[in-house]
Amino acid sequence: RGDKDGDTPFIQAGHEHADRWPGADYANRAMARIDIVVGDESKAVPWLKPYAATHPDDAEILAMLGESYYLMTMHDKLAEGETRTSQMKRARELLMHAYKRDPLRAATLYYLSRAQQDLPGYPNETAINAAIQAHILVPAVSDYAVTAADLLIHTDRMGEARDMLVPLSNNPHGGNGAIWADNIIAAIDAGKPKA
Repeated sequence: RGDKDGDTPFIQAGHEHADRWPGADYANRAMARIDIVVGDESKAVPWLKPYAATHPDDAEILAMLGESYYLMTMHDKLAEGETRTSQMKRARELLMHAYKRDPLRAATLYYLSRAQQDLPGYPNETAINAAIQAHILVPAVSDYAVTAADLLIHTDRMGEARDMLVPLSNNPHGGNGAIWADNIIAAIDAGKPKA
């Protein structure tokens, strides 16, 4: 169970560890990742933002800050002085800078794809290409395949979407995800409408 702030014992232990070494970049980087993945992504921003400002070529930090802003926007948490639109734009800019510094980081591509959703004409080519590339780089991550397939289906690229889902469908340990992929593949094969 979490404390009054909703943190789990794992997250609390991570914060205690990082607090022991306040100047240790490794501990703070690890805690920021924990907050983004399983905690409250807004708690990562106070360390990530100044660190990114002084380390503008650190692709991982730029991406983590972009992920934080994306997730905050999706969870209706706005940083001071931000709107949903401006915060999502900031997320995209950070993720694009991170991508330019490390084009082979799949998580950056995944979030760059997701952060396009408030733009006119979504899904745009950036969203589609980033999602596909994330899946190609790390095909074992089902979220990457599902995102890429979803965007491809929305743009009537059914054959490519089907190809993205076949490994999920064939996963003997895929559980409900494998069943879901089987159903989507069957719908594509039967020529069902996008919806």
